[in-house]
Amino acid sequence: MKDEEIKEMLKNVNTEIASQKVLKEMLKKKNKKLRISYKKLRKLCLESGIRIKTETKHAPPRDTCPCCGSKLRKFYTKSLKGELILTKVKCDVCGFVGTNGRFGVRRYVFLPER
Repeated sequence: MKDEEIKEMLKNVNTEIASQKVLKEMLKKKNKKLRISYKKLRKLCLESGIRIKTETKHAPPRDTCPCCGSKLRKFYTKSLKGELILTKVKCDVCGFVGTNGRFGVRRYVFLPER
């Protein structure tokens, strides 16, 4: 199945979807032959205008965004001892933000465009 066909199916989504598994199952109901990875599904959602809100969990920081795969920008704070401490990571492409040691994703929530 081509990316354009999947994007057309994604444009018909008009409610909030609580997880990527539910979204994938919903798309599989429309087309039984659909085979797509979660990473590619998230990327196509962003390209078709669906926003992705993330719930984060404690995890070590990453270099790439867990939503879209682009490079993350890192923000540091200097401690009283003079050490640099990573306080925030942010993606400029999709808007993912991880703060205070919560750099991993626990759940993806898909919001339709307004």
